[in-house]
Amino acid sequence: MNPAKVIDPKEILNLFTEDIKTNSIHERLFTAGNMWLVAAALGPEKTRGDLIPFLMKENHFEGEIKAIIAEQLGDFVKYVGGPQHASVLINPLRNLIDSEEIFVREKAIDSLASVCSCIPGSSRDTTITNLISTLFQAPFTTSRIAGCSLLPKLYEMVTDQNKAKLRRGFITCTKDDTPIVRRAALHAIPALCNVLKQTVILGEIIRQALAERLNDDDESIRVMIPECLPAVAAKIPNAERYSVLVPLARSLAKDSSWWVRANMAKTLSVLVPYFAADLIGSDIGSIILFLLRDFDPEVKTAACGCCKQIVDVLVKVPTFFNDSVLPEIISLSEDKFKQVREEVAADILVFARITGDALAREKLFPILCNLIYDHERDVVIAALKSLRANFTSIDSYAITHAVLPKLIEIATKEDFRVKIEIIHLLDLFLPYVTPEAIPKQIIPLIRQWMKDSFFAVREEICKSLPSIITVINNPEVTDMILEVLVSLIYDPTFSIRQAALLAAFYMADVLTPEENSKKILPSVLLMASDRIPNVKILCAKVLQKLKTCVNEKGISQINLCFKLLKKDTDSDVIYFASL
Repeated sequence: MNPAKVIDPKEILNLFTEDIKTNSIHERLFTAGNMWLVAAALGPEKTRGDLIPFLMKENHFEGEIKAIIAEQLGDFVKYVGGPQHASVLINPLRNLIDSEEIFVREKAIDSLASVCSCIPGSSRDTTITNLISTLFQAPFTTSRIAGCSLLPKLYEMVTDQNKAKLRRGFITCTKDDTPIVRRAALHAIPALCNVLKQTVILGEIIRQALAERLNDDDESIRVMIPECLPAVAAKIPNAERYSVLVPLARSLAKDSSWWVRANMAKTLSVLVPYFAADLIGSDIGSIILFLLRDFDPEVKTAACGCCKQIVDVLVKVPTFFNDSVLPEIISLSEDKFKQVREEVAADILVFARITGDALAREKLFPILCNLIYDHERDVVIAALKSLRANFTSIDSYAITHAVLPKLIEIATKEDFRVKIEIIHLLDLFLPYVTPEAIPKQIIPLIRQWMKDSFFAVREEICKSLPSIITVINNPEVTDMILEVLVSLIYDPTFSIRQAALLAAFYMADVLTPEENSKKILPSVLLMASDRIPNVKILCAKVLQKLKTCVNEKGISQINLCFKLLKKDTDSDVIYFASL
Protein backbone atom coordinates (compact mmCIF):
# COMPACT_ATOMS: atom_id res chain seq x y z
CA MET A 1 0.00 0.00 0.00
CA ASN A 2 1.41 3.37 -1.05
CA PRO A 3 1.78 5.99 1.68
CA ALA A 4 -0.52 9.03 1.41
CA LYS A 5 0.92 11.77 -0.73
CA VAL A 6 1.97 14.85 1.23
CA ILE A 7 0.94 18.02 -0.62
CA ASP A 8 3.51 20.79 -0.64
CA PRO A 9 2.29 24.00 1.10
CA LYS A 10 3.21 25.99 -2.01
CA GLU A 11 0.89 23.81 -4.06
CA ILE A 12 -1.94 24.36 -1.56
CA LEU A 13 -1.45 28.12 -1.74
CA ASN A 14 -1.25 28.04 -5.55
CA LEU A 15 -4.52 26.11 -5.74
CA PHE A 16 -6.16 28.63 -3.43
CA THR A 17 -4.89 31.66 -5.36
CA GLU A 18 -5.99 30.14 -8.67
CA ASP A 19 -9.45 29.08 -7.47
CA ILE A 20 -10.21 32.42 -5.82
CA LYS A 21 -9.46 34.18 -9.14
CA THR A 22 -11.38 31.77 -11.38
CA ASN A 23 -14.16 33.03 -13.67
CA SER A 24 -16.89 31.16 -11.79
CA ILE A 25 -18.38 33.21 -8.96
CA HIS A 26 -19.61 30.01 -7.30
CA GLU A 27 -16.09 28.59 -7.21
CA ARG A 28 -14.72 31.85 -5.84
CA LEU A 29 -17.33 31.92 -3.09
CA PHE A 30 -16.66 28.28 -2.24
CA THR A 31 -12.91 28.87 -2.14
CA ALA A 32 -13.23 31.97 0.06
CA GLY A 33 -15.53 30.09 2.42
CA ASN A 34 -12.91 27.37 2.88
CA MET A 35 -10.00 29.73 3.48
CA TRP A 36 -9.70 28.39 7.04
CA LEU A 37 -8.99 24.92 5.62
CA VAL A 38 -6.16 26.37 3.56
CA ALA A 39 -4.74 28.08 6.66
CA ALA A 40 -5.02 24.88 8.67
CA ALA A 41 -3.19 22.96 5.94
CA LEU A 42 -0.47 25.59 5.53
CA GLY A 43 0.28 25.87 9.23
CA PRO A 44 0.81 29.07 11.26
CA GLU A 45 4.16 30.06 9.78
CA LYS A 46 3.11 29.72 6.14
CA THR A 47 -0.22 31.39 6.89
CA ARG A 48 1.57 34.42 8.34
CA GLY A 49 4.29 34.41 5.68
CA ASP A 50 2.32 33.59 2.52
CA LEU A 51 -1.48 33.62 2.89
CA ILE A 52 -1.79 36.90 4.80
CA PRO A 53 0.55 38.79 2.40
CA PHE A 54 -1.51 37.43 -0.51
CA LEU A 55 -4.69 38.80 1.06
CA MET A 56 -2.94 42.12 1.62
CA LYS A 57 -1.88 42.33 -2.02
CA GLU A 58 -5.00 40.95 -3.73
CA ASN A 59 -7.93 43.06 -2.58
CA HIS A 60 -9.87 43.54 -5.82
CA PHE A 61 -12.44 40.83 -5.14
CA GLU A 62 -16.22 41.25 -5.30
CA GLY A 63 -17.98 42.45 -2.18
CA GLU A 64 -19.36 39.00 -1.38
CA ILE A 65 -15.86 37.49 -1.48
CA LYS A 66 -14.41 40.25 0.69
CA ALA A 67 -17.23 39.85 3.22
CA ILE A 68 -16.50 36.13 3.57
CA ILE A 69 -12.77 36.81 3.96
CA ALA A 70 -13.43 39.55 6.53
CA GLU A 71 -15.70 37.30 8.57
CA GLN A 72 -13.23 34.40 8.56
CA LEU A 73 -10.27 36.55 9.55
CA GLY A 74 -12.01 37.29 12.84
CA ASP A 75 -11.55 33.64 13.77
CA PHE A 76 -8.06 33.28 12.31
CA VAL A 77 -6.06 33.87 15.50
CA LYS A 78 -5.64 30.13 16.04
CA TYR A 79 -4.42 29.67 12.46
CA VAL A 80 -1.67 32.31 12.64
CA GLY A 81 -0.05 30.90 15.76
CA GLY A 82 -2.20 32.14 18.62
CA PRO A 83 -2.66 35.49 20.45
CA GLN A 84 1.03 36.42 20.25
CA HIS A 85 0.70 36.66 16.46
CA ALA A 86 -2.85 38.07 16.33
CA SER A 87 -1.59 41.51 15.28
CA VAL A 88 -0.68 40.18 11.79
CA LEU A 89 -4.42 40.04 11.05
CA ILE A 90 -4.93 43.75 11.69
CA ASN A 91 -3.55 45.04 8.39
CA PRO A 92 -5.65 42.83 6.05
CA LEU A 93 -8.74 43.74 8.06
CA ARG A 94 -7.65 47.37 8.02
CA ASN A 95 -7.68 47.19 4.20
CA LEU A 96 -11.16 45.65 4.17
CA ILE A 97 -12.45 48.46 6.39
CA ASP A 98 -11.94 50.84 3.46
CA SER A 99 -14.11 48.73 1.15
CA GLU A 100 -16.89 50.49 -0.75
CA GLU A 101 -19.50 47.96 0.38
CA ILE A 102 -21.07 48.68 3.76
CA PHE A 103 -21.66 45.01 4.57
CA VAL A 104 -17.95 44.27 4.00
CA ARG A 105 -16.94 47.10 6.33
CA GLU A 106 -19.32 45.85 9.03
CA LYS A 107 -17.87 42.33 8.86
CA ALA A 108 -14.32 43.73 8.95
CA ILE A 109 -15.09 45.91 11.98
CA ASP A 110 -16.58 42.98 13.92
CA SER A 111 -13.61 40.78 13.05
CA LEU A 112 -11.13 43.52 13.93
CA ALA A 113 -12.73 43.90 17.36
CA SER A 114 -12.55 40.14 17.85
CA VAL A 115 -8.87 39.99 16.84
CA CYS A 116 -7.90 42.96 19.03
CA SER A 117 -9.52 41.35 22.06
CA CYS A 118 -7.19 38.35 21.58
CA ILE A 119 -3.98 40.40 21.56
CA PRO A 120 -1.89 39.75 24.72
CA GLY A 121 -2.31 42.29 27.51
CA SER A 122 1.29 43.47 27.27
CA SER A 123 0.77 44.93 23.80
CA ARG A 124 -3.00 45.26 23.59
CA ASP A 125 -3.18 48.83 24.92
CA THR A 126 -0.61 50.21 22.48
CA THR A 127 -1.93 48.24 19.50
CA ILE A 128 -5.56 49.28 20.00
CA THR A 129 -4.70 52.91 20.71
CA ASN A 130 -2.51 53.19 17.62
CA LEU A 131 -5.12 51.44 15.47
CA ILE A 132 -8.09 53.61 16.46
CA SER A 133 -6.03 56.82 16.49
CA THR A 134 -4.83 56.04 12.98
CA LEU A 135 -8.41 55.40 11.86
CA PHE A 136 -9.61 58.70 13.36
CA GLN A 137 -6.88 60.61 11.50
CA ALA A 138 -7.11 58.69 8.20
CA PRO A 139 -7.94 60.60 5.00
CA PHE A 140 -10.68 58.15 4.00
CA THR A 141 -14.14 58.61 5.51
CA THR A 142 -14.57 54.83 5.72
CA SER A 143 -11.62 54.64 8.12
CA ARG A 144 -12.98 57.37 10.37
CA ILE A 145 -16.38 55.67 10.36
CA ALA A 146 -14.71 52.41 11.36
CA GLY A 147 -12.89 54.18 14.18
CA CYS A 148 -16.22 55.42 15.57
CA SER A 149 -17.70 51.91 15.38
CA LEU A 150 -14.67 50.25 16.96
CA LEU A 151 -14.29 52.61 19.91
CA PRO A 152 -17.23 51.28 22.01
CA LYS A 153 -16.07 47.70 21.40
CA LEU A 154 -12.44 48.26 22.45
CA TYR A 155 -12.61 51.28 24.78
CA GLU A 156 -12.27 49.33 28.03
CA MET A 157 -9.16 47.49 26.80
CA VAL A 158 -6.89 50.56 26.99
CA THR A 159 -5.46 52.62 29.86
CA ASP A 160 -7.14 55.76 31.21
CA GLN A 161 -4.54 57.97 29.56
CA ASN A 162 -5.16 56.41 26.16
CA LYS A 163 -8.93 56.46 26.75
CA ALA A 164 -8.74 60.25 26.96
CA LYS A 165 -6.72 60.34 23.74
CA LEU A 166 -9.26 58.17 21.91
CA ARG A 167 -12.17 60.25 23.20
CA ARG A 168 -10.55 63.38 21.80
CA GLY A 169 -10.33 61.68 18.42
CA PHE A 170 -13.96 60.63 18.71
CA ILE A 171 -15.14 64.16 19.59
CA THR A 172 -13.25 65.40 16.54
CA CYS A 173 -15.26 62.94 14.42
CA THR A 174 -18.52 64.39 15.76
CA LYS A 175 -17.41 67.69 14.20
CA ASP A 176 -16.04 66.14 10.98
CA ASP A 177 -16.63 68.01 7.72
CA THR A 178 -18.22 64.90 6.19
CA PRO A 179 -21.83 64.28 7.35
CA ILE A 180 -21.50 60.50 7.09
CA VAL A 181 -18.67 60.56 9.64
CA ARG A 182 -20.68 62.73 12.02
CA ARG A 183 -23.59 60.30 11.65
CA ALA A 184 -21.31 57.36 12.44
CA ALA A 185 -20.06 59.14 15.56
CA LEU A 186 -23.59 59.88 16.81
CA HIS A 187 -24.65 56.33 16.00
CA ALA A 188 -21.87 55.05 18.28
CA ILE A 189 -22.80 57.25 21.26
CA PRO A 190 -25.47 54.96 22.84
CA ALA A 191 -23.05 52.01 22.88
CA LEU A 192 -20.19 54.23 24.02
CA CYS A 193 -22.20 55.59 26.95
CA ASN A 194 -22.40 52.06 28.36
CA VAL A 195 -18.64 52.09 28.98
CA LEU A 196 -18.11 55.76 29.90
CA LYS A 197 -18.08 57.34 33.36
CA GLN A 198 -20.73 59.87 34.38
CA THR A 199 -18.29 62.77 34.40
CA VAL A 200 -17.13 61.97 30.88
CA ILE A 201 -20.70 61.69 29.59
CA LEU A 202 -21.61 65.04 31.12
CA GLY A 203 -18.46 66.89 30.19
CA GLU A 204 -17.71 65.50 26.75
CA ILE A 205 -20.63 63.57 25.23
CA ILE A 206 -23.43 65.96 26.19
CA ARG A 207 -21.69 69.32 26.06
CA GLN A 208 -19.22 68.71 23.22
CA ALA A 209 -20.88 66.05 21.07
CA LEU A 210 -24.66 66.43 21.42
CA ALA A 211 -25.19 70.08 22.35
CA GLU A 212 -22.96 71.33 19.53
CA ARG A 213 -24.80 69.18 16.97
CA LEU A 214 -28.14 70.86 17.77
CA ASN A 215 -27.25 73.56 15.25
CA ASP A 216 -25.81 71.21 12.64
CA ASP A 217 -26.70 72.28 9.10
CA ASP A 218 -27.58 68.70 8.15
CA GLU A 219 -30.93 67.50 9.50
CA SER A 220 -29.81 63.87 9.09
CA ILE A 221 -27.33 64.62 11.90
CA ARG A 222 -29.80 66.37 14.17
CA VAL A 223 -32.35 63.58 13.74
CA MET A 224 -29.94 61.15 15.42
CA ILE A 225 -29.57 63.18 18.62
CA PRO A 226 -32.89 62.03 20.20
CA GLU A 227 -31.80 58.40 19.94
CA CYS A 228 -28.74 59.20 22.06
CA LEU A 229 -30.70 60.72 24.95
CA PRO A 230 -32.06 57.53 26.61
CA ALA A 231 -28.56 55.99 26.77
CA VAL A 232 -27.26 59.20 28.34
CA ALA A 233 -30.19 59.41 30.78
CA ALA A 234 -29.50 55.88 31.99
CA LYS A 235 -25.97 56.81 33.12
CA ILE A 236 -26.34 60.22 34.76
CA PRO A 237 -27.93 61.32 38.08
CA ASN A 238 -31.49 62.67 38.30
CA ALA A 239 -30.38 66.23 38.94
CA GLU A 240 -28.31 66.26 35.78
CA ARG A 241 -31.17 64.79 33.75
CA TYR A 242 -33.31 67.80 34.63
CA SER A 243 -30.63 70.40 34.02
CA VAL A 244 -29.03 68.90 30.91
CA LEU A 245 -31.37 66.55 29.05
CA VAL A 246 -34.60 68.54 29.31
CA PRO A 247 -33.11 71.60 27.54
CA LEU A 248 -31.81 69.29 24.80
CA ALA A 249 -35.23 67.66 24.40
CA ARG A 250 -36.92 71.08 24.35
CA SER A 251 -34.59 72.31 21.60
CA LEU A 252 -35.19 69.18 19.52
CA ALA A 253 -38.96 69.53 19.94
CA LYS A 254 -38.68 73.03 18.43
CA ASP A 255 -36.34 72.04 15.59
CA SER A 256 -37.15 73.44 12.15
CA SER A 257 -37.21 69.93 10.65
CA TRP A 258 -40.37 67.82 11.10
CA TRP A 259 -38.13 64.75 10.85
CA VAL A 260 -36.19 65.77 13.96
CA ARG A 261 -39.34 66.69 15.88
CA ALA A 262 -41.02 63.40 14.95
CA ASN A 263 -38.00 61.41 16.05
CA MET A 264 -37.95 63.33 19.32
CA ALA A 265 -41.61 62.40 19.84
CA LYS A 266 -40.86 58.73 19.14
CA THR A 267 -37.90 58.72 21.53
CA LEU A 268 -39.84 60.38 24.36
CA SER A 269 -41.55 57.09 25.19
CA VAL A 270 -38.12 55.69 26.17
CA LEU A 271 -36.97 58.90 27.85
CA VAL A 272 -40.08 59.64 29.94
CA PRO A 273 -39.63 56.77 32.46
CA TYR A 274 -36.45 58.47 33.70
CA PHE A 275 -38.61 61.47 34.68
CA ALA A 276 -41.64 59.51 35.85
CA ALA A 277 -41.30 60.74 39.43
CA ASP A 278 -41.83 64.33 38.28
CA LEU A 279 -43.26 64.28 34.77
CA ILE A 280 -44.87 67.70 35.09
CA GLY A 281 -42.22 69.47 37.15
CA SER A 282 -39.42 68.29 34.86
CA ASP A 283 -41.03 70.08 31.90
CA ILE A 284 -41.19 66.81 29.93
CA GLY A 285 -44.97 67.01 30.19
CA SER A 286 -45.00 70.40 28.45
CA ILE A 287 -42.75 68.99 25.70
CA ILE A 288 -45.31 66.23 25.07
CA LEU A 289 -48.10 68.83 24.83
CA PHE A 290 -46.00 70.96 22.51
CA LEU A 291 -45.47 68.02 20.15
CA LEU A 292 -49.16 67.08 20.25
CA ARG A 293 -49.93 70.62 19.00
CA ASP A 294 -47.38 70.46 16.16
CA PHE A 295 -48.60 71.39 12.68
CA ASP A 296 -46.95 68.41 10.96
CA PRO A 297 -48.94 65.13 10.81
CA GLU A 298 -45.87 62.93 11.32
CA VAL A 299 -45.02 64.72 14.56
CA LYS A 300 -48.59 64.63 15.89
CA THR A 301 -48.87 60.94 15.03
CA ALA A 302 -45.62 60.14 16.82
CA ALA A 303 -46.61 62.23 19.86
CA CYS A 304 -49.96 60.46 20.14
CA GLY A 305 -48.23 57.09 19.87
CA CYS A 306 -45.84 58.22 22.60
CA CYS A 307 -48.77 58.92 24.94
CA LYS A 308 -50.01 55.37 24.42
CA GLN A 309 -46.58 53.92 25.17
CA ILE A 310 -46.15 55.91 28.40
CA VAL A 311 -49.63 55.15 29.74
CA ASP A 312 -48.05 53.47 32.80
CA VAL A 313 -46.48 56.83 33.65
CA LEU A 314 -49.53 58.93 32.78
CA VAL A 315 -51.78 56.79 34.97
CA LYS A 316 -49.84 58.21 37.95
CA VAL A 317 -50.76 61.79 36.96
CA PRO A 318 -54.45 61.46 35.96
CA THR A 319 -55.22 65.14 36.56
CA PHE A 320 -52.48 66.23 34.15
CA PHE A 321 -53.74 63.78 31.55
CA ASN A 322 -57.43 64.62 31.91
CA ASP A 323 -56.94 68.40 32.00
CA SER A 324 -54.07 68.84 29.53
CA VAL A 325 -53.37 65.78 27.37
CA LEU A 326 -56.91 64.50 26.74
CA PRO A 327 -58.17 67.76 25.17
CA GLU A 328 -55.28 67.55 22.69
CA ILE A 329 -56.14 63.91 21.89
CA ILE A 330 -59.78 64.88 21.34
CA SER A 331 -58.65 67.64 18.99
CA LEU A 332 -56.44 65.20 17.06
CA SER A 333 -59.40 62.83 16.59
CA GLU A 334 -60.81 65.46 14.21
CA ASP A 335 -57.50 66.26 12.51
CA LYS A 336 -57.58 66.73 8.74
CA PHE A 337 -54.77 64.21 8.22
CA LYS A 338 -55.82 60.56 8.00
CA GLN A 339 -52.70 59.16 9.65
CA VAL A 340 -53.28 61.29 12.76
CA ARG A 341 -56.88 60.13 13.13
CA GLU A 342 -55.77 56.54 12.52
CA GLU A 343 -53.25 56.78 15.38
CA VAL A 344 -55.89 58.26 17.69
CA ALA A 345 -58.29 55.45 16.72
CA ALA A 346 -55.65 52.85 17.56
CA ASP A 347 -54.80 54.44 20.93
CA ILE A 348 -57.98 56.01 22.31
CA LEU A 349 -59.28 53.10 24.40
CA VAL A 350 -55.89 52.55 26.06
CA PHE A 351 -56.39 55.87 27.82
CA ALA A 352 -59.43 54.47 29.66
CA ARG A 353 -56.89 53.11 32.16
CA ILE A 354 -56.13 56.71 33.10
CA THR A 355 -59.54 58.37 32.86
CA GLY A 356 -61.60 55.76 34.68
CA ASP A 357 -64.93 54.34 33.51
CA ALA A 358 -67.05 57.44 34.05
CA LEU A 359 -64.85 59.80 32.02
CA ALA A 360 -64.28 57.08 29.42
CA ARG A 361 -68.05 56.83 28.86
CA GLU A 362 -68.32 60.60 28.70
CA LYS A 363 -65.37 61.42 26.42
CA LEU A 364 -63.51 58.40 25.03
CA PHE A 365 -66.43 56.30 23.82
CA PRO A 366 -67.99 59.17 21.81
CA ILE A 367 -64.60 59.75 20.13
CA LEU A 368 -64.46 56.06 19.17
CA CYS A 369 -68.00 56.20 17.78
CA ASN A 370 -67.10 59.20 15.63
CA LEU A 371 -63.98 57.46 14.33
CA ILE A 372 -66.05 54.40 13.41
CA TYR A 373 -68.02 56.73 11.11
CA ASP A 374 -64.82 58.13 9.55
CA HIS A 375 -64.75 58.32 5.75
CA GLU A 376 -61.29 56.72 5.65
CA ARG A 377 -61.46 52.92 5.92
CA ASP A 378 -58.03 52.65 7.57
CA VAL A 379 -59.24 54.85 10.42
CA VAL A 380 -62.36 52.72 10.91
CA ILE A 381 -60.32 49.51 10.89
CA ALA A 382 -57.85 50.95 13.42
CA ALA A 383 -60.76 51.88 15.71
CA LEU A 384 -62.30 48.40 15.45
CA LYS A 385 -58.96 46.67 16.10
CA SER A 386 -58.43 48.88 19.14
CA LEU A 387 -61.91 47.97 20.38
CA ARG A 388 -61.16 44.25 20.03
CA ALA A 389 -57.76 44.57 21.74
CA ASN A 390 -59.05 46.57 24.71
CA PHE A 391 -62.60 45.22 25.08
CA THR A 392 -61.97 43.22 28.25
CA SER A 393 -60.13 46.06 30.01
CA ILE A 394 -62.90 48.67 29.66
CA ASP A 395 -66.59 48.93 30.59
CA SER A 396 -67.73 46.23 28.16
CA TYR A 397 -71.45 46.74 28.75
CA ALA A 398 -71.29 50.50 28.15
CA ILE A 399 -69.09 50.28 25.06
CA THR A 400 -71.35 47.58 23.57
CA HIS A 401 -74.46 49.72 23.86
CA ALA A 402 -72.60 52.80 22.61
CA VAL A 403 -70.94 51.19 19.61
CA LEU A 404 -73.10 48.24 18.51
CA PRO A 405 -75.90 50.31 16.90
CA LYS A 406 -73.32 52.12 14.80
CA LEU A 407 -71.59 48.87 13.84
CA ILE A 408 -74.89 47.36 12.71
CA GLU A 409 -75.51 50.47 10.65
CA ILE A 410 -72.21 50.20 8.77
CA ALA A 411 -71.87 46.40 8.84
CA THR A 412 -73.29 45.80 5.37
CA LYS A 413 -72.24 49.04 3.69
CA GLU A 414 -68.54 49.36 4.36
CA ASP A 415 -65.32 47.98 2.91
CA PHE A 416 -64.95 44.18 3.21
CA ARG A 417 -62.06 44.68 5.66
CA VAL A 418 -64.39 46.60 7.96
CA LYS A 419 -66.97 43.80 7.78
CA ILE A 420 -64.33 41.26 8.77
CA GLU A 421 -63.30 43.35 11.80
CA ILE A 422 -66.95 43.65 12.86
CA ILE A 423 -67.35 39.87 12.57
CA HIS A 424 -64.30 39.46 14.83
CA LEU A 425 -66.03 41.66 17.42
CA LEU A 426 -69.37 39.89 17.30
CA ASP A 427 -68.71 37.16 19.86
CA LEU A 428 -67.35 39.81 22.28
CA PHE A 429 -70.54 41.88 22.03
CA LEU A 430 -73.08 39.05 22.16
CA PRO A 431 -73.03 38.48 25.96
CA TYR A 432 -74.17 42.10 26.39
CA VAL A 433 -76.84 42.09 23.68
CA THR A 434 -80.49 41.83 24.73
CA PRO A 435 -82.30 38.62 23.67
CA GLU A 436 -84.74 40.67 21.59
CA ALA A 437 -81.93 42.19 19.53
CA ILE A 438 -80.54 38.86 18.32
CA PRO A 439 -83.39 37.84 15.95
CA LYS A 440 -83.98 41.45 14.88
CA GLN A 441 -80.40 42.60 14.29
CA ILE A 442 -77.78 39.83 14.58
CA ILE A 443 -79.45 37.05 12.56
CA PRO A 444 -80.20 39.35 9.58
CA LEU A 445 -76.56 40.47 9.70
CA ILE A 446 -75.36 36.87 9.58
CA ARG A 447 -77.58 36.24 6.56
CA GLN A 448 -76.25 39.29 4.72
CA TRP A 449 -72.62 38.44 5.50
CA MET A 450 -73.08 34.88 4.24
CA LYS A 451 -74.38 36.34 0.98
CA ASP A 452 -71.62 38.95 0.73
CA SER A 453 -69.89 39.40 -2.63
CA PHE A 454 -66.45 38.93 -1.02
CA PHE A 455 -65.38 35.37 -0.22
CA ALA A 456 -63.25 36.61 2.71
CA VAL A 457 -66.39 37.94 4.43
CA ARG A 458 -68.37 34.76 3.77
CA GLU A 459 -65.52 32.61 5.04
CA GLU A 460 -65.02 34.71 8.19
CA ILE A 461 -68.67 34.61 9.25
CA CYS A 462 -68.76 30.84 8.64
CA LYS A 463 -65.68 30.39 10.84
CA SER A 464 -67.29 32.57 13.53
CA LEU A 465 -70.59 30.66 13.70
CA PRO A 466 -69.34 28.03 16.20
CA SER A 467 -68.20 30.71 18.67
CA ILE A 468 -71.46 32.64 18.17
CA ILE A 469 -73.49 29.52 18.94
CA THR A 470 -71.32 28.74 21.97
CA VAL A 471 -71.49 32.28 23.39
CA ILE A 472 -75.26 32.63 23.01
CA ASN A 473 -75.92 29.03 24.09
CA ASN A 474 -79.58 29.19 23.13
CA PRO A 475 -81.23 26.39 21.09
CA GLU A 476 -83.68 28.87 19.57
CA VAL A 477 -80.86 31.03 18.22
CA THR A 478 -79.09 27.93 16.88
CA ASP A 479 -82.28 26.99 15.03
CA MET A 480 -82.46 30.50 13.57
CA ILE A 481 -78.91 30.20 12.23
CA LEU A 482 -79.73 26.76 10.80
CA GLU A 483 -82.77 28.24 9.08
CA VAL A 484 -80.47 30.77 7.42
CA LEU A 485 -78.21 27.94 6.30
CA VAL A 486 -81.10 25.91 4.84
CA SER A 487 -82.50 28.92 3.00
CA LEU A 488 -79.15 29.57 1.32
CA ILE A 489 -79.06 26.05 -0.10
CA TYR A 490 -81.65 27.15 -2.64
CA ASP A 491 -79.88 30.39 -3.55
CA PRO A 492 -79.39 30.75 -7.33
CA THR A 493 -75.77 31.89 -6.85
CA PHE A 494 -73.48 28.87 -6.48
CA SER A 495 -70.95 30.78 -4.31
CA ILE A 496 -73.72 31.41 -1.76
CA ARG A 497 -74.62 27.72 -1.79
CA GLN A 498 -70.95 27.01 -1.12
CA ALA A 499 -71.09 29.41 1.84
CA ALA A 500 -73.96 27.34 3.27
CA LEU A 501 -71.82 24.21 2.99
CA LEU A 502 -68.86 25.98 4.59
CA ALA A 503 -71.11 27.03 7.49
CA ALA A 504 -72.22 23.41 7.91
CA PHE A 505 -68.58 22.32 7.97
CA TYR A 506 -67.73 24.61 10.91
CA MET A 507 -71.01 24.30 12.82
CA ALA A 508 -70.73 20.51 12.98
CA ASP A 509 -68.05 20.89 15.67
CA VAL A 510 -70.40 22.48 18.23
CA LEU A 511 -73.59 20.50 17.55
CA THR A 512 -74.46 17.09 18.97
CA PRO A 513 -74.49 13.99 16.71
CA GLU A 514 -78.29 14.01 16.82
CA GLU A 515 -78.46 17.69 15.82
CA ASN A 516 -75.99 17.13 12.99
CA SER A 517 -77.95 14.12 11.76
CA LYS A 518 -81.35 15.81 11.85
CA LYS A 519 -80.56 19.47 11.10
CA ILE A 520 -77.30 19.61 9.12
CA LEU A 521 -77.00 16.35 7.20
CA PRO A 522 -80.26 16.50 5.18
CA SER A 523 -79.30 19.87 3.71
CA VAL A 524 -75.78 18.70 2.85
CA LEU A 525 -77.10 15.51 1.20
CA LEU A 526 -79.39 17.65 -0.91
CA MET A 527 -76.38 19.64 -2.15
CA ALA A 528 -74.82 16.42 -3.52
CA SER A 529 -77.15 16.70 -6.50
CA ASP A 530 -76.16 20.30 -7.28
CA ARG A 531 -75.49 21.08 -10.95
CA ILE A 532 -72.17 22.85 -10.22
CA PRO A 533 -69.13 20.51 -9.78
CA ASN A 534 -67.42 22.89 -7.30
CA VAL A 535 -70.45 22.70 -5.02
CA LYS A 536 -70.43 18.90 -5.15
CA ILE A 537 -66.69 18.85 -4.40
CA LEU A 538 -67.22 20.97 -1.29
CA CYS A 539 -70.20 18.80 -0.41
CA ALA A 540 -67.93 15.73 -0.49
CA LYS A 541 -65.48 17.45 1.87
CA VAL A 542 -68.27 18.37 4.30
CA LEU A 543 -69.64 14.82 4.23
CA GLN A 544 -66.19 13.49 5.13
CA LYS A 545 -66.24 15.77 8.17
CA LEU A 546 -69.81 14.82 9.11
CA LYS A 547 -69.01 11.10 9.15
CA THR A 548 -67.34 11.72 12.51
CA CYS A 549 -70.15 13.93 13.83
CA VAL A 550 -73.41 12.03 13.09
CA ASN A 551 -75.18 8.91 14.35
CA GLU A 552 -75.08 5.48 12.69
CA LYS A 553 -78.08 6.19 10.48
CA GLY A 554 -76.37 9.36 9.26
CA ILE A 555 -73.18 7.44 8.44
CA SER A 556 -75.20 5.03 6.28
CA GLN A 557 -76.77 7.95 4.42
CA ILE A 558 -73.35 9.52 3.85
CA ASN A 559 -71.89 6.25 2.48
CA LEU A 560 -74.81 5.92 0.08
CA CYS A 561 -74.29 9.52 -1.06
CA PHE A 562 -70.60 8.84 -1.71
CA LYS A 563 -71.54 5.91 -3.96
CA LEU A 564 -73.67 8.27 -6.04
CA LEU A 565 -70.95 10.93 -6.17
CA LYS A 566 -68.41 8.36 -7.37
CA LYS A 567 -70.59 7.90 -10.46
CA ASP A 568 -70.51 11.61 -11.26
CA THR A 569 -69.38 12.74 -14.72
CA ASP A 570 -66.81 15.16 -13.26
CA SER A 571 -63.44 13.55 -12.46
CA ASP A 572 -62.71 15.99 -9.60
CA VAL A 573 -66.00 15.14 -7.90
CA ILE A 574 -65.15 11.44 -8.20
CA TYR A 575 -61.69 12.06 -6.73
CA PHE A 576 -62.95 13.88 -3.62
CA ALA A 577 -65.77 11.38 -3.13
CA SER A 578 -63.19 8.58 -3.14
CA LEU A 579 -60.90 10.04 -0.48
